[in-house]
Parts: sequence; structure tokens; C-alpha cells
Amino acid sequence: VSIPTPTVQTAPIPSAPVLSARSYLLIDYDSGQILVEKNADEPMEPASITKLVSTYVIFNALKNGDIRLDEQVLISERAWRKGGSKMFIEVGDRVSVDDLLRGLIVQSGNDATIALAEHVSGSVEAFVSEMNATAHRLGMYQSQFMNPTGWPAEGHVMSARDIAELHRDLIKRFPKLYEIFRVQSFTYNNITQNNRERLLYRNDWIDGGKTGYTSEAGYCLVTSGKRDGMRLIAVVLNTDSDQAR
Repeated sequence: VSIPTPTVQTAPIPSAPVLSARSYLLIDYDSGQILVEKNADEPMEPASITKLVSTYVIFNALKNGDIRLDEQVLISERAWRKGGSKMFIEVGDRVSVDDLLRGLIVQSGNDATIALAEHVSGSVEAFVSEMNATAHRLGMYQSQFMNPTGWPAEGHVMSARDIAELHRDLIKRFPKLYEIFRVQSFTYNNITQNNRERLLYRNDWIDGGKTGYTSEAGYCLVTSGKRDGMRLIAVVLNTDSDQAR
């Protein structure tokens, strides 16, 4: 008499989604395993996702005790004059590092980014050198920076893999400071601006990332979330609309 062998039903592995992004990557935070990718090592214009590197350098300066959150930063004309997205600081104001960080992360303020770069390194140029040195130290070999904001510039590039690994390291190394990324809105100078990472409002398990947009870079996003004990990090670059992103 033959005894039938029980069949083990394995859950089918879903195929990767079809995305309009020119490059994308999804990784598991704990293992670093890549779950899905497309053109993950192609250097591309990152727009304001650049500010993730700037944030990393600033977080590092805070951790090392080089600067403090309650320190007051004198706002230069160069910071005030910077175009694009703004926190709306004024020349000659003294603004705390804490407020400027929120202006950088939540509001994506180019003015806040320049002010912090000058405060941390003495000049924007010295800060950019530190950004490039940090990227190299972290093994981000497809990345190069010409400024701290992501303003379009020849040779200013990042890859999806570099962005994902940077975000992963930032969460690991600075867990307390990383909580700023989930702040949904920030008010400065009587102007309230919402976090541009709109997934924060849709899912309570999403805890923060960074968006970017220029006409050259398209609509970009890096974000992370944790649910049922699993954290994932997602990057999409060069999508053609805010909705697609």
C-alpha cells in the first residue's frame, strides 16, 4: 500500500512591480538583502535627496560634540539668498541648530542647509568636501557632490544603491536624531510647511525619508518603514510625476 506524500504548499513569490522610475531599489534593513532593483548602480541626479548626505554630516558633528542642538547660528546673506525651497530665515537672524535641522529635513529648506553647512564646516565648500569624504568612507562610489542642497550641477550624482545604504546607516547610527524625519509639519517665522514625504500621512508605520525634484532629476524619493518587526528601505529615482513617485 503506497502512502501518499503530503504536498507542501509554498507561497508564490510575487513578481516585481512595474514602475515608471528610471532606477529603483528595495532593501531589507536588517540583512541588507536586495528585494527588487532596476539600474540601482546608475549615477543619476538626486535633487534634494542630496540633503540626506548633508544631514548625515550634521548628525555626525552633533554626535561628536562639535556642535549642539541649542547653538545659535548667525544667518549669512548667502544662506538667505539661496533660491528654491526655503525655511524663510532672514539675514542676521540667530537660529538654533535644532530649528535649522527641522527646516532642512521637514521643509527641505535650501537656506537652512546652507546655514548649517557654513556653521559646521566654516564654508559651503569645506562642507561639500566633508560630504564627499563621508560618501567615500561609506562606500558610496557612484556618488559625487558639488553642493549641499542638490541644486543641479554637472557631475552631482548619486545611485539608488548608495542612497539606500546611506539611509540604512543613518538610521543605525543616529536612531534618536532620525526621529526628526517623521515630523509631519514645522512652523518657522509664522510659516507652517508640511513634510514633503507624503507617505508619512498615509501609513503610520512609515517613519521618514526625503523627496527631491528638479526638471533634470525628475521626482525622487527615499523612504523607510517598519511593520511586524521588518524594516524596508525604498528608493525611486527619475519618475515623471509626484503621483508616480
